[in-house]
Amino acid sequence: MSRRSLVTAGAAVLLVMGLIVAAPGLAFKSGTYSGTTSQDDEGGDPHNLQLKVNRKKTRVTVVFFELEADPCKGTGGLQYAGLKAKIKDSGKFKALSPGDGFYGYVKGKFQGRQAEGTALYEVEASGCDSGEVTWEAEKGS
Repeated sequence: MSRRSLVTAGAAVLLVMGLIVAAPGLAFKSGTYSGTTSQDDEGGDPHNLQLKVNRKKTRVTVVFFELEADPCKGTGGLQYAGLKAKIKDSGKFKALSPGDGFYGYVKGKFQGRQAEGTALYEVEASGCDSGEVTWEAEKGS
């Protein structure tokens, strides 16, 4: 094998290794992400949320996610808590509500120290509907 062929082969191996290291699923961090939604509370402050990614970066837990779903009102709005989902290699996830008379989800994507996505909360029997809510979060220190 010529020197040029060896250099080309070596460069190809390094390129493939670089692509493996830079795979999108490995780009996000484990830990706690905190942020806000596109909805405001009665005082005009955005609703808050917190997500937790496990050490292996394979699962996310919705610690809490505040939202409004008119005409349903709770003290300070409604809240998802405890929803869990698998995280795909791409960093995407979708945590579905357990049902029991309502439908909803928190879905999004982790990338680096940031995450963003959408959420929904509906109760058909009472007509409660949050509409699609956008959210952003950032990993704490």
